[in-house]
Amino acid sequence: MTNQTGMTGRLLWIIAAVLGVSTVAWLAFAQPTAAGTILCLGPALVVIAALVVSGVFLNRRGVVEEVETKAFEQESAWRDQERRTRMYVAERLEQAASRLSANESAPKPFLAELRGLAGRLRRPGYEQGVAPSISQAQFQTLQSLDSSLMAKADELDRATDRWLAGDHTALETGAAQVRQMVDRRMEVLLGETQLKTAREVLAGGQSPLQRGTIGGLKVNDAVSAGGVDYSVTGRLLFDDRGVQWSRLQLRSGEEERWLLTLNGGVDNYWLTSSQAPAGLFTASQWSSGEDLVLRGQGTAEVSLEGLGGERRGLLIDYRRFSGPNDTILWAERWPDGQTFAFNGERVGQYELEVYQQK
Repeated sequence: MTNQTGMTGRLLWIIAAVLGVSTVAWLAFAQPTAAGTILCLGPALVVIAALVVSGVFLNRRGVVEEVETKAFEQESAWRDQERRTRMYVAERLEQAASRLSANESAPKPFLAELRGLAGRLRRPGYEQGVAPSISQAQFQTLQSLDSSLMAKADELDRATDRWLAGDHTALETGAAQVRQMVDRRMEVLLGETQLKTAREVLAGGQSPLQRGTIGGLKVNDAVSAGGVDYSVTGRLLFDDRGVQWSRLQLRSGEEERWLLTLNGGVDNYWLTSSQAPAGLFTASQWSSGEDLVLRGQGTAEVSLEGLGGERRGLLIDYRRFSGPNDTILWAERWPDGQTFAFNGERVGQYELEVYQQK
């Protein structure tokens, strides 16, 4: 590609040279007086000097632009290759999930994790806004990692065949290894410092955040899901005779979501507020026509934590019902008599990236 800036600089040099030769030739031919020579050379030298200096500047600028253009083209090629790898692996994961879903031989949480991992690859968080630059060292590391990642993705078809034949180990192990490689890719592309900084901003500029567990989330920690970063702005910590779980308030800008974490973060549900059914807490035996099965009930001591402080010792009645397609109905009755109900949709552990305060 021709560098127009550099060519313009060289053109100015040619004009300066032509003007200089023309001036000398005119002086030799016309043989003016000393005063005439000064009057001729003065303006000519000023113009020639300006042309030369401008030519030097534009030529140097052209060299810089040429280097920047080559670097941009090289990085674009690296980024295209990185994107092709992501799409390839995501397609393999989705194919495995579709085959298992059609056969109905895999639990829904595992299918959700496969699809969630494919979604992370198709819509990574670092493609939201200005993507980070890729250096040659990063690309070389990425090449080595992606070679193993694509080979592991190719094995998913055979592992799915073995799952359908009754052997679940290969696919479970392969999916776990793919997750680890995807996490490593993110670290290579963003760098550990940038990862911490992004979560530090979410947490209000406090201490840097480290990767953590869903079950250990607290206020000012951060969660990434589906390419969106959320800050934990509130937590209800339930304790029923030593068994603990949390209902977390997450915010990203104006968006608010609730996340219910059970069994130490093994079972997690996105909650959507709904109208509490009549008689849910007052009837000794409550039933519905929606195939809901009571899975848990009791009274828990609750600690309410938020950005403005905390309140402890609340006694809240709760009910948990399981529904079709791995959904739940979660309900709470507070000390003042208010009842809150939520429809819950399961979310896989590996669909959530967790970052916690040191």
